[in-house]
Amino acid sequence: MAKIALVRPPSIVSAGSFSGFLTPPIGLAYIGASLRSSGHKVTIVDAVGLNPGKSTYIGNKLVLRGISFSEVLNLIPNDTDLIGFSGMFSSDWVSLRPLVNMIGEKFRGKYFIAGGEHFTAVPEVCLEQCKDLDAISLGEGEETLVDLANAIDTNSSWLNIDGLVVRDNDKFVKTNNRKRITKLDEIPKPAWDLVPLNNYL
Repeated sequence: MAKIALVRPPSIVSAGSFSGFLTPPIGLAYIGASLRSSGHKVTIVDAVGLNPGKSTYIGNKLVLRGISFSEVLNLIPNDTDLIGFSGMFSSDWVSLRPLVNMIGEKFRGKYFIAGGEHFTAVPEVCLEQCKDLDAISLGEGEETLVDLANAIDTNSSWLNIDGLVVRDNDKFVKTNNRKRITKLDEIPKPAWDLVPLNNYL
């Protein structure tokens, strides 16, 4: 059984904005459910959902919505085997990049994976700018993350897992494309118990 922590960063918005990405992270809830149904232990650290009313200014033009980087860091269990990061929008990269690097400083020797639309669009850029990332999950992550967790359990190579761009020494290797999930009813329902849903309500 692998232990996985899935991290959603605080959202970033323009100062003075009353909007934000105040929606529950359904992608992470689906991935958490898939991992759990395969026998792995999952924690979701939803930086936005844990305190959606909190704002931290970055200079005078940008605001982070949600808990601070240090609070995110402290909520990741020390015995985690794999830390996964969600980045759905390229605007998130402003907060994700320093957060990934900060977590990498504390959790040396752990495995790091990232996924979502931003990472899928520019995997090599993300791997270049975050040296602790071991791989990028391309597209849908439910099956890919289960395969990764299983590979950690069996100490198997990630290069045999479809749907990844893997850091291999000083180069990046794209594995085979993963087939799209078409039997949607077979995906476990989202693990909403891992997310602070009441805070969104």
